[in-house]
Amino acid sequence: MNKEANYSSGKQIKDIFERLNHLYPDRPISFEGMDLFIQSRLDIASWYEKSGISRLDIYENTLEIADKIGEYEYYENLSLLPRPRKNPNTQLRELCDKALEDRGIISDSYRARLDEELEVIKDKDFASYFLVVADMIQFAKSNDILVGPGRGSAAGSLVCYLLGITDVDPIEYDLLFFRFINPERNDFPDIDTDFEDRRRKEVKNYLKKKFKHVASISTYTYFKDKGVVRDAARVFMVPLGDVNKALKSVDTFEDYLESPNTKEFRMKYPEVTWLAERLRGKIRSVGVHAAGVVVAKDDIRNYAPIESREDPQDKVSGRIPVVAYDMDTVADIGLIKLDALGLKTLSIISDTLNSIRKRTGKDINLSKLSLDDSNVYAMLNEGYTKGVFQAEAVPYTNLLIKMGVSNFEDLAASNALVRPGAMNTVGASYTNRKNGDEAVSYIHPIMKPFTENTYDGLS
Repeated sequence: MNKEANYSSGKQIKDIFERLNHLYPDRPISFEGMDLFIQSRLDIASWYEKSGISRLDIYENTLEIADKIGEYEYYENLSLLPRPRKNPNTQLRELCDKALEDRGIISDSYRARLDEELEVIKDKDFASYFLVVADMIQFAKSNDILVGPGRGSAAGSLVCYLLGITDVDPIEYDLLFFRFINPERNDFPDIDTDFEDRRRKEVKNYLKKKFKHVASISTYTYFKDKGVVRDAARVFMVPLGDVNKALKSVDTFEDYLESPNTKEFRMKYPEVTWLAERLRGKIRSVGVHAAGVVVAKDDIRNYAPIESREDPQDKVSGRIPVVAYDMDTVADIGLIKLDALGLKTLSIISDTLNSIRKRTGKDINLSKLSLDDSNVYAMLNEGYTKGVFQAEAVPYTNLLIKMGVSNFEDLAASNALVRPGAMNTVGASYTNRKNGDEAVSYIHPIMKPFTENTYDGLS
């Protein structure tokens, strides 16, 4: 970069390549002098003739190679998950029945809920997915790798609870299975599983060893919205203050083109719009999905292109296979994503448990800890959230202080309310009603059984 150069000095140069040479004289990559476009045969022939080459076989061979290229088949809706030798639905039923027996659960309500869930899973042909996820988690737990209790809609599944995928009883906490699997949709359920971040690689290695055909998933970011304007402005060294001022009130690229608030900027820096329009929609960067991996019963290369990439979470062990599609395209093919997230909080908890064991000889079972310890809730209400997963963020800490939590249900509600959508709609009303500062009025008396626990708050 030319430290003496700026937007004003670059603007005096009309030729784009000369302008970039002025702004970035030492840049390692330049396309100047390269004809990077598809040329006609006449153009190519003229270049060869200028170099003293006049041969017809060059073009004939090119056409011969082109004629030999076959069609590339694009697959959709395949069933590529590993399947057990035994009927997966039968195996899943047996595992769940045994878990009910081992937990001493004999209630008819649990049996009816289990039958309902298994019927939906069977109709959707999802049994193999549950078995693979449960196998992955069982490996981690049997090797003393700390696993999270479950997150997201998977906590509403009794099957997940009985398989040990989650540690939350959905019936005890009145959680809904159909938020997890909607019978009217055909996409696979999404089970996010947390592992100790430093030992996540052991889980991935286990999947590779057991199922063999395992790969990570590509991620792509694109030049879009007002971000592409920032990128284009940066190239021409437009003053950052002008960029921030122009983009303050816009969100999309269309807003940028049409808003009167950006008119002065567009008039002053026309080359920014020119470049942004050409960059827009193109790939900005390529990466590897932080948690997602696909597991298949056959060689993944038969169905999708595979690349090797450096593992961003392990730069020592070499390169890893990566499907050169994003997760949506991967799902369209039939390659099912497993989400194995690495969570630093779990590593800290694991260290804490090991320290307690060494110092006192006590083994702490996290699943046996009481959820009604008033001292814990008092600590949270006073804002002591440092190191508490998610709660240590400033908006969440402020919510806990203002709202106050006294039981597990309050804590669950706070986790939902802290999200922007809920906070901006029912957050204030929920907090006021909970604390007695606002009367609870139901939309209709028939709604009271459904919304009483949330003070008639709907989001």
